[in-house]
Amino acid sequence: MPDGTGLNRFRKKFPERFFDVGIAEEHAVTFAAGMALGGMIPVFAVYSSFLQRGIDQILHDVCMQDLHVIFAIDRAGFVGADGETHHGCFDLSYLSMIPNMTVMAPKNGKELEEMFGVKFVMSAKINEKKNEDWIESYKKSVEPVQIGNYYVYAPWHEPKEGVRSFCIEPSLAFGTGHHPTTKNAMLFVQKYVKSKDRLLDVGCGSGILALTAADMGATVDICDSDGDALEVAKSVFKVNSLAINRGWTGSADEANFEYDIVLANIITDVLVAISKDLKKALKTGGKLILSGILEEHEEKLKRFYANLKEIDRVCEAEWVTLVYEKI
Repeated sequence: MPDGTGLNRFRKKFPERFFDVGIAEEHAVTFAAGMALGGMIPVFAVYSSFLQRGIDQILHDVCMQDLHVIFAIDRAGFVGADGETHHGCFDLSYLSMIPNMTVMAPKNGKELEEMFGVKFVMSAKINEKKNEDWIESYKKSVEPVQIGNYYVYAPWHEPKEGVRSFCIEPSLAFGTGHHPTTKNAMLFVQKYVKSKDRLLDVGCGSGILALTAADMGATVDICDSDGDALEVAKSVFKVNSLAINRGWTGSADEANFEYDIVLANIITDVLVAISKDLKKALKTGGKLILSGILEEHEEKLKRFYANLKEIDRVCEAEWVTLVYEKI
């Protein structure tokens, strides 16, 4: 995970020195040991809790051979929103007991220099920007967008005459229709939702997808793990004179109904994690709309929805939106 470990810039600058082995931690440790045997000093950047999977390789392949491998451990300690599986609670304990392992936890750059016996040279470039009204600049950057039969605009713009228009404040929650994940999910809502349908929007964000369904005559329930996003969605419905049947902070596991339409515009890992709950909330013959899927992760996701029938797909700018039917 070059983004999670902060190595995106390194990968771009030194592509021949960067190796991404995904979540194969055991392989990564042994790979680093082989590089060390070849005279290199490999640095393995890894989340603390994920490194636990490679403890056997750390002991046998690195430390018992007294090899020079640096483990740059991220997510040490409690990590908040990443959840309990990512809490780095055990690294000091399991690493300190291994022979030939030195554990260091610098509190600042000076201590880091002392630990490695090197001097880090930092450089910075300062560009002077002219003073301007950044709020006005932001507003100018957010243009209204037409998505199928609907026109989505920010409060500082005007609705489009003769077209059903939704007013959404873009800075409050994800979902304005500008991103392909939202746009294509909204187009599929217009294609598959029928009047009198019962719909559940999981991870509703701004509520734009459920809002579209409600305007088409569906009865909509919404949920989001972020309570603030849920409140934003409720306010969006109020501003656009539409109603929510039920809304809750949480996910699909709290649904108490089988829906005609279930939709979730999140990310692949979450769509995988809640796949059973999404399918359980869907009635036989119902449609499941999934968005937020990077094309490179599509096949991984499809394995968890293989018992549903894929009936539609669109890919735009590497983002995939899928429609399934429960048969």
